Amino acid sequence: MSVRFAAKAVLFDLDGTLLDTIADLTEAANQMLAELERPALSQVHIHGFVGRGVNDLIHRCLAESAEPSAAETDAAREIFRRHYTRVNGQATQPYPGVPELLALLAARGLKMAVVTNKSAFFTLPLLQQFDLARYFGAVVCGDTLPVRKPDPAMVLYTCGLLGVKPEESLMIGDSINDSLAARAAGVPVLLVKYGYSEGMPVESIECDGLLERAEQVMDWLEGSSPTEKKRLEGSTGQVHCNSDQEVESEPIVFLRFVMHKFILLAALLLSGVAHALSLDQFSSNDAAAGLKEALTQGANKAVDLLGRENGFLGNPKVRIPLPDKLDRAGKMMRSVGMGKQVDELETTFNRAAEAAVPEAKKLLVDAIKGMSVQDAKGILVGGDNSATEYFRRTTSAPLGDKFRPIVQQAIAKVKLAEQYDRFAGSAARFGLISKEDASLDSYVTNKALDGLFMMIAEEEKAIRKDPLSAAGSLAQKVFGVLRN
Repeated sequence: MSVRFAAKAVLFDLDGTLLDTIADLTEAANQMLAELERPALSQVHIHGFVGRGVNDLIHRCLAESAEPSAAETDAAREIFRRHYTRVNGQATQPYPGVPELLALLAARGLKMAVVTNKSAFFTLPLLQQFDLARYFGAVVCGDTLPVRKPDPAMVLYTCGLLGVKPEESLMIGDSINDSLAARAAGVPVLLVKYGYSEGMPVESIECDGLLERAEQVMDWLEGSSPTEKKRLEGSTGQVHCNSDQEVESEPIVFLRFVMHKFILLAALLLSGVAHALSLDQFSSNDAAAGLKEALTQGANKAVDLLGRENGFLGNPKVRIPLPDKLDRAGKMMRSVGMGKQVDELETTFNRAAEAAVPEAKKLLVDAIKGMSVQDAKGILVGGDNSATEYFRRTTSAPLGDKFRPIVQQAIAKVKLAEQYDRFAGSAARFGLISKEDASLDSYVTNKALDGLFMMIAEEEKAIRKDPLSAAGSLAQKVFGVLRN
């Protein structure tokens, strides 16, 4: 072997790479087909449908007998989900050598993640059941982003969560979707020959190498030692799980994982495995409420920190400076003895933000309260700032629309518009800027929102690090049960 990768992170596909899920998928698919009075399909047949997510699998199963209508597909999706929820994990097994490989990679300090087109609802319980979840710093599922593999966004997003560059990562998968996504993201990719590969000969798929067995990943990594390889070879096939064992018999392993991943706890509760934690007194809505409670506390604290005198002006992290296009003008003004005017303008920027932020508290809290259970599940599988990034991505525009009038009102109170006109006019006389080059309202609004999201991110990080002390009463109630 001539190529070895100096990877800092290894990204794994799930179905057909880490776990052999085909028996459960086949059972659920045929139960669905029977309920719809369509002919059953063999496991070998369905084997070729796995890889693009459940929706694609459902459509292809239906299309074998007749092309389904949109209404039929919607109905089939609900039926499949009901049956797969019941059988998910019953016959599934990790492939030989997978648990040992993950343990060895973790011992070497490599970051790991799962990148799967399977939904979080079905993915997370499987990782927990087989004690694999503790190895992964990120789990990016088919409903985490608006797109799925082969779109490279899933791979790039995962690298971002792990804090590594694409070229510092290595993708392990079993299909052309994995290859295309990794290639487009600039990530080397190895494909296993024992997986599903959507019915294509895996040898025909472009990749950097093929693996007969999971433990052969070590052969492609720089620094792998003969001792490590021998340890893997000696343990291959000794999968430390029992397919007949209920999830309830694994509480200690799960609790250890949950205490480090509060957000994943809520995801698992929302996925219907609360009984495994002796938390059957909590509903999915309770779990979502616990998450919302923690996020509300973080948003409120961020607003309180910023919405007071010197909340912006006295905090170097969020202080609002002159716009870039005015910065050069400000330096020029200082050089000709007009520094006081510059300082007054910058101070007024920050005072406007401090005045506006308290009015935004209700908007942020309402956004959190309006989060659906499905929205929460999408957040819960992300990284350390996934909640913050979710709100930034989905609410920045509407929040800006609501925030801007508040900023305008604050500007009017401090007569900022008059100061800006005077300053911009002076800058224009130096030939440095025109009034049309900047929008003061948009600038202050965007900077205020940036500062607010930054502080929310810090609060989110604190909650994830120490959920028992940082979270509110409902979250503490959940964790109180876990500690008993």
